[in-house]
This record gives sequence, C-alpha cells and structure tokens, in this order.
Amino acid sequence: MKNIFSLILIFWIVFTLLPERLFANSSEGYFVVTAYYSPLPNQKNYLKGNYKDEIRLNGKWIAWASGKKVFSGMLAAPKNYKFGTKIKLEGLWVGSVEDRWGAIVNAWNRGYSYDRIDVWMWHWDEWLRRALNWWKRTVKWTIVSSNTQTTLNYTDLASPKWVTNNLSTIEDIFYKSIWKKSSTQDIKSLKKFLSWIWVYKWEINDNYSNDLISFVYDFQIKHNILNKWYIQGAGYWWKKTRTEFLKQYQIWELEFNINSNSDDNVVINWDKEIIFTKSIKGKSEIIELQNILTKLELYNWEIDWDYKSIQNTILNYQLDNNIIKSIDTLWSWYYWPKTREMLNLDYTKYKEYLIKIENIKLELAELQNEALQKAEKKILDLGSLAEWNISPKVRELQILLKDLGYFDNKDTAIYGNITKNAIIEYQLSNNIISRNTDLWAGNFWPVTKMNLIQTLSDKYYDELFKKKNYDEEIIVKIKNQVL
Repeated sequence: MKNIFSLILIFWIVFTLLPERLFANSSEGYFVVTAYYSPLPNQKNYLKGNYKDEIRLNGKWIAWASGKKVFSGMLAAPKNYKFGTKIKLEGLWVGSVEDRWGAIVNAWNRGYSYDRIDVWMWHWDEWLRRALNWWKRTVKWTIVSSNTQTTLNYTDLASPKWVTNNLSTIEDIFYKSIWKKSSTQDIKSLKKFLSWIWVYKWEINDNYSNDLISFVYDFQIKHNILNKWYIQGAGYWWKKTRTEFLKQYQIWELEFNINSNSDDNVVINWDKEIIFTKSIKGKSEIIELQNILTKLELYNWEIDWDYKSIQNTILNYQLDNNIIKSIDTLWSWYYWPKTREMLNLDYTKYKEYLIKIENIKLELAELQNEALQKAEKKILDLGSLAEWNISPKVRELQILLKDLGYFDNKDTAIYGNITKNAIIEYQLSNNIISRNTDLWAGNFWPVTKMNLIQTLSDKYYDELFKKKNYDEEIIVKIKNQVL
C-alpha cells in the first residue's frame, strides 16, 4: 500500500511540474513575450551598428517559416504551436503563429518559466525603439478562433527615444538638408544613395549638379511639395522633400521585399527612372541610355553622347521584341513609348537579378558562419586528448579523421600509434609539421585543432551549399566577381 501511495505522490509532483505545453487541450496561459523588428537601409540607429549585421540578427522580413509573406500580427512560437494558430495576447490584441527559430523555446529552456513567443514589431527606427522598449514581458494569452482578425495594437506601444541613446547614430541623407552649399561629402552621399536604389543614373560626384536638381524637382512636383521651379527650395533636399522621400522609400522597400518573395513576374514601378518616362534629348540622357543598354548586354560600343551610336541597337531591340514589324514602321529607330516600356521591364528584371545575387552573397556568408560554428563546437567538445588516452572522445576523433580520409581502421577509442599516425598524416598534408619527428607530430594540440576546425568548416560548408541548389550561373559570377 505504501508503494502505491508513493507512486501516486511521485506522479502528482511530476504532473504539477510539467510545462503547460504538454497538455493538448490547453487554450490559455502565460508567455514570456519578446519583440523583434526588421531593419531597413539608412536607419538612424542599428542595434548591431550597421544594416548588414542587423539583417543577420533579425532576418529580411520577406517571408517566415510557414511560407507566408510578412504581415502585421506575425508571431514566432515553439514547434508545438501549429502555424496559423490565433493567439490573443493581453494588451497586444491578436497575432498568428507563422514563424519559429532556435531561440524560441518552451518553458524550462534557456531559463524561461513560460513558453517564449516573439512578436514582430514592424520595421525602421521607430520600431527598433518599440522592440527595445518592450524587451521581455510576461503576458497572459488565450487561443482564439481561426476566424479572428489578426492585428496587433502597435500604436499603443511606446517608442521612447532614450532607448537608443547608447546606440551610435548613423549620419545619413534622411536627417540633414543638402543643397549647393552643402559639404561635398553630403552631396556625394545623396547621389550614391539615389543611385543605389536605382532612381538616379548620372555621374556620382560631389557637385550639386543640374541633373540632381532636376531629379529632386521632379519628385517635388510629383508629390505636391511645390508647383513652380522658382519657389524657394525647388530642386533641393530640404526637410519636406526628404521626409516625403523617406515615406515613399519605406513603402517601396516593403512592397519590393514582399513581392521579391513571389514567383510572379512583378514589375516594381516606384518613381520609375526618368529615362523610361520620356523621349531622350540631352547628352546625359543619351549616355544614361547607353549605360542601360550596356548592362543589358545589348550595346558594347563606346559610351558617348551621340544617339546615332545606339540607333541600330534600338532597331534590333524593337524587331526582336515585336515592337515593330519592319524597319519601315513609323517607330523604327526611335526611343518612343512602346520601346521605353519594354526596356523598363527588362531593366527591372535585371535589377531584381542583381538583388538576387546580393541576397545569395549574404546567404553564402551565413552558410560559412554556420559551418564554422558547427566545426568549432565539434573540435572544442573533444577537449584535450593525449597519446594512450582511452575515452569516447578519442572514438569521436577517430571517426572524424575517418570522415576526412586519414583513418581507415576500426574506431577503438584508444589513442594509440594508429591514431597518432593518422594525425601525423593530417599534419603533413596541411603543412602543420614538416616531418614526422617534429615536436608536435601526432599530438592533438592547438595548432592542429585550429586547422581541423578550418578543414571541417570547409567540409560542412560544401555540404550546406549542395543542399541549397543555387543557380550555377550566378555562383560562377559571384566567384569570378563579374558583377
């Protein structure tokens, strides 16, 4: 009887300590709610100091683990919460589980008393501040009907400026006025940024040139900032202009990143380059068109100001794309609407291709980092091993050497002569020692460990790379730095 009572008592104690996630019918409880956001280029502050490191930390906010495109109200939850589960978070309204990642764990892991859930806090500086101000909070949750509207009450979340006081400020073109008398560095930075987002295609120099004035003026007219060229501020990067530009840029970034995750042929049409909106006349416009045709590999002659140089290129392009039926057509040789529209489509695809390449470059860097971390853990976990040690760690070392092609015997867990000779073979092959009588020969010591980490890292990277199935042409171009 005492044994039965003891078993019941033990069962009751264990049962009460089990985390809530194990109960299939649980529909409410508490979460440790953390917050993350998505960075954009040219923020004023970054938690990691720069945009590239920030997107490695937070992701690119294109689509999450469920495959859905990003939307307001997305939640990252542990694996036992199915995708599409609607959860009401007290004080935040309703979110939908669409993501998961390694740090989002159940209770009793990583020091959390409750299951952890991560709330996506939108993007840009303001949302970085909201995420930092939120940090970690314990919040009551309830699972609600799948028909419940998904929305988070962001507007009630504070975004105090003091939370970024200790972060370094990025001085960029959205936070200062720029005009003819500005510093040459600021003028050049503005041109570089506009060129980087494909809306300015003239020479990148430190002059506040007529080309730049015309571009800014066109933007001001289009967005009703002013309506006459002689009004003060016409063509200059002053507060109203850069504020409106920032707003449009954020909209464009959001639409572009969402659409770029789609298989559809999406054409981005955000303040389309002037070169695609009108017939060309001036020298700079002709040079710009020549550069675009060169990038599309349609023109491979001298870049000059003469339209005659590209007439035949335009004609061939029109014929190849059925814009005209013959050279006798009225539009032949002319850079008129149908030709401009078709060229804009091709140029947009070209830009998307370049962005795809940049994204792959970032992915490759992430693969290298993942492979290195895995290799470091593998080698460092082996600890210190010496000749004639007998342990499971020695067996792991033997299996590792076998995988690398330096050990072809049975893994005995004994660090004997066979294992020592295998290490010597590895050391000689990697120029760690020059002969087998060197002091370090056959020893599993620091220099050998560091080399093994690199060898393993290369092996793991190749394995990860093969799983990705990248376009071979793109990889060749990246390796040869063609683009």
